[in-house]
Amino acid sequence: MDDTTIPQSRAERGRSLHDLPEEHGFVDCEIEGRLPEELSGTVYRNGPGLFSVFGHHYLNWLDGDGAISAFRFDRGRASAAARVTLTPELIDERAKKEAVYTSGSTVGPHWWRRVGGQQKNPTNIHVLAWHDRVFATTDAGMPIEIDPWTLETVGPWKLSGAAKAMVGAHSRRCPRTGSTYILGVAMGMTGMELDVYELPRAGEPRLVTAIGTHAFPFVHDFAITESHLVIAVPPLEVGVAGFLAGVSAPTKNMRWAPERGTEILLVERAAPHAVRRITTDAFFAFHFGHGFESSDGTTVAHLCVFDRFDPGEAFAIDRARSGRAWVDAAKSHLERLEIDANGTLRRTRVSDEVLEMPTVPHARETHRATWIYPLVTRDHHDRVGKLEVATGKIEIADLGAHRHPGESNFVPRREGTHEDDGWLLTQVYDASRHRSGVAVLDARRVSDGAVGTAWLSHHIPVPIHGTWVPGIPGR
Repeated sequence: MDDTTIPQSRAERGRSLHDLPEEHGFVDCEIEGRLPEELSGTVYRNGPGLFSVFGHHYLNWLDGDGAISAFRFDRGRASAAARVTLTPELIDERAKKEAVYTSGSTVGPHWWRRVGGQQKNPTNIHVLAWHDRVFATTDAGMPIEIDPWTLETVGPWKLSGAAKAMVGAHSRRCPRTGSTYILGVAMGMTGMELDVYELPRAGEPRLVTAIGTHAFPFVHDFAITESHLVIAVPPLEVGVAGFLAGVSAPTKNMRWAPERGTEILLVERAAPHAVRRITTDAFFAFHFGHGFESSDGTTVAHLCVFDRFDPGEAFAIDRARSGRAWVDAAKSHLERLEIDANGTLRRTRVSDEVLEMPTVPHARETHRATWIYPLVTRDHHDRVGKLEVATGKIEIADLGAHRHPGESNFVPRREGTHEDDGWLLTQVYDASRHRSGVAVLDARRVSDGAVGTAWLSHHIPVPIHGTWVPGIPGR
């Protein structure tokens, strides 16, 4: 397939990968259709927002400086805000009026500043909400606190002093205890280690365990059950010599080593230093759906599995803008991992659909879910899906030929009585008008499409993940 035969939908999606055109506080949205009157709260989303700094262009769209967008819903109305996150590195570059730092796939312009391996933290992947505070998160540094009312940057947060080094993008909160778990990566006494932090309902964050790993612990997401954390460590070998010498970017030092297999870590929440390790055939997973324990004590987790990993070419900015990256990128499918009391692992493909970004209602985070809500790709076009886990049956919402949705967030109805009694919120890019909004779907009838959409007057570059925070601040 040459550039002239790239599907239109993929080329359209690539058009959004240009700088956030304006930053602003909350402004009224144009409403298409009708928004649910009961929908009350804010969905915060994070993603790359700027793709160059002082003329130095990033090679990979995931190197882009992060931007937080927020859509606030209240009594059938909506307003939205968008701002670039001011990381310490971006502040430093703006003060010097030049590019300074190496990012994941883009080396900095001056070799003498690259020596030693200081890396830019783009803080462009996810949003953590904890104790009425909002944080932009990444896989390459510390969270950055954001003012939830204005989206202005507050500053780096080292988990109240608990964080040792890099803190991961994804977090998982237990519905029963209210504790939030988040992972980190640090250099230990004998090599790399994967750190597990707990952010409790009351009290300060704490490091609960540090797990030594054989491979570089590139762990983007994980699952939580009532008793365990389920973590998949892919077989990535990372050399640091080139990075520390300032001659290459971090992703150029990664090698996929399938002969080593993927290691599944089963961490007991009540005794986190007790870790069961299970090695299986090599796979890579960006995202988990959810986890739970079955009645016989088997630990179950659903996740989107890739058979290979490409940290660089898959997200190259020029290829992403043209649409080729989305065509050539590895495809993922939903799998079920089952680990019995003896430590025996069974892997089962749940669906042959190409899908990613699976989510469940927060109330089902540690319990068996009837449905998972993924982003489904058919004919090179992304759609919101509702997948029945037991059967693999899937319901699809097509929002329109030129409209491209992202990850969905489930918001329960106040008086809902069934698991799917709620709303799905997905940020959507309308390529025909080059603007972005949030579409609201009835989770009971996904195939009906959006019941209403709140639109901004401009586009937001493709967001990655988001978090729903209920209620209106100050009310």
